[in-house]
Amino acid sequence: MSKATHGLSPAVALSKIDPADRTHATFRAAHGMARRMIRAGTRDGIGNGYATFLLAAGRRWGDDAAPVFRAAARCALDRLLVSHAATGTPAELDRQGALARCVRLEKAPAGRGWCWAWTHDALGSPATRLGLRVQRAGILRQDRARRREVAIGLAADRRAMEGSRFGLTLAGLFALQNATAGAQA
Repeated sequence: MSKATHGLSPAVALSKIDPADRTHATFRAAHGMARRMIRAGTRDGIGNGYATFLLAAGRRWGDDAAPVFRAAARCALDRLLVSHAATGTPAELDRQGALARCVRLEKAPAGRGWCWAWTHDALGSPATRLGLRVQRAGILRQDRARRREVAIGLAADRRAMEGSRFGLTLAGLFALQNATAGAQA
């Protein structure tokens, strides 16, 4: 009497992880779905379309694909919500490089040849550039003031430690020297 063979050996793995990377295909499908769901001019608005898309995409692709379909949603939103514009004649905008970066070019109403070059670039409009420069300068001032306060505190600690009989270790001495050199810069 012979035994029937089942053909399954322990060496055969029946459930392997799929080696194919489907990120690109998932992004393309999610971006198409996002463009159809997130639209301007609908009764519910862009924000509701965005939220509805995220829920539907989560049900369709699962939580593991969340970074991919969220990136697709951001791309669809960026296509609709353009917030920075440079103004000028088409020749001026071309010379500044704004025509190459712009998403949409519109004629300004009663602008006598002027156009708006709409872009996602935060430095695309003069007012935004100025505001960003002011903000960065304020952050730099705050950082310098914070470094100054730390240096003053370390100097006071150093003076207090020099007067004591307990000296610094070599690592502590190097850290103190680096902090004072950074404060003077």
